[in-house]
Amino acid sequence: MAPASLAAELYPNPQAAGQPVLLRLSRRTAAAPTVSIRVLDMQGRVVWRKTTSAESLNVQQEAALQAGVYQLQVTDGTTKISKKLVVL
Repeated sequence: MAPASLAAELYPNPQAAGQPVLLRLSRRTAAAPTVSIRVLDMQGRVVWRKTTSAESLNVQQEAALQAGVYQLQVTDGTTKISKKLVVL
């Protein structure tokens, strides 16, 4: 099995509401120059989305997330990553 073409780090997690949380992306291939990022609430509603070619992104400042538990999904078209994000 080949290694995943996409990896994501999310920190700090959990984090305080209004404080920045950084999403750092790393790609092992240049085949997909952009990635799609979605933040979903616990009911499955998309509360924020972005398509980017950046290697890092400040999700909290852009999304203005309220306290709660979210699912962050990152995909490059071939690899999909899901991370739990807790905002206190």
